Amino acid sequence: AMEQSTALAIYRIIQELLNNVIKHAKATEVLVQLLRENGRLVVNVEDNGRGFDVKASKEKGGMGWRNIRSRVELLNGTIDLQSSAEKGTAVNLEFNIG
Repeated sequence: AMEQSTALAIYRIIQELLNNVIKHAKATEVLVQLLRENGRLVVNVEDNGRGFDVKASKEKGGMGWRNIRSRVELLNGTIDLQSSAEKGTAVNLEFNIG
């Protein structure tokens, strides 16, 4: 079983990602997928919103992204962010959860 603190941290990350979609993306659809295999947890959050400039976000990103990145780092996870104008955003997170 996953530690409760880890589970809560991952829940908070997903909550923050969904919050970003609601506040900024102007999306009509969002997909959240969790896949657990071989001691890894993969989380995908994808939307069909207006997208944004990933590079600019890394340089000056808002509190939301800073929170997400620091939480993912605390869990030694990886984050892969793909976004392009009018094509939406896809966030892929991976955690080793034993």
